[in-house]
Amino acid sequence: MTRLRRAGTVTTLVVALAAACAALAHAVLDPALGTTSAVSPAPAPVPKPLPLQTNALVTVVDGDTHERIRGARVVIGKRAGYANRRGLAAVRLKRPAALEVRVSKPGYGTRTVRMPFAKRNRVTIRIYRSALQWTMFGANARRTSAHPAIALRPPFKVVWSRGVGSLVEFPAVVSEGVAFVGNFKGTIYAIEMRRGKVVWKYDPPGGKLASSPAIVGRLATPRSRACCSARHCAGEAPPARPVHMA
Repeated sequence: MTRLRRAGTVTTLVVALAAACAALAHAVLDPALGTTSAVSPAPAPVPKPLPLQTNALVTVVDGDTHERIRGARVVIGKRAGYANRRGLAAVRLKRPAALEVRVSKPGYGTRTVRMPFAKRNRVTIRIYRSALQWTMFGANARRTSAHPAIALRPPFKVVWSRGVGSLVEFPAVVSEGVAFVGNFKGTIYAIEMRRGKVVWKYDPPGGKLASSPAIVGRLATPRSRACCSARHCAGEAPPARPVHMA
């Protein structure tokens, strides 16, 4: 009887040990149970998500009248779109990044601006009608000092004021939202029309201004007395300063 009990006890211990070994093997082979083992298979690498495409939403505005422009063509890289009746154009982007935007429409000057699409996808770009710009002394080659495309009537009011360091004898010229004015000492100021902020100033050598500046393309050309007498007569181009506009 005693031998039977001992045999039964040994049999029970063997069965329990076999069950424990089976559970341990299952835990090692099955990483879903949370058991860490040197023989566990390495997890598969997670692929990086592809950058999401997005639409650049560009609102095109007339820089002089502040009206939205319908039908303006907006080009970003190799893709283009046209502004709807609200002046809004949607252009598909491969990835959000700082990209150059070119905006054009017949009757307006083409403008190219780099926009931070990585930060925001909605931007506004102003373009300007060529017929509304006052690019030389007297408004035109005939010096009529009248612009038929500009219809301003009194009463007028002061929007901002800006000192330019000395006497101003000749009127400013205006192009694409920037006024260019020279003082008696020959210093040329480029002043943003909307807020009166000085964009840049330029001191030409030789000093005194004999006329308003002239805008040629995207260059402001001051003409001093020294320039008109010596340099200009010798066939040299007067000094020029690139126009930087916000």
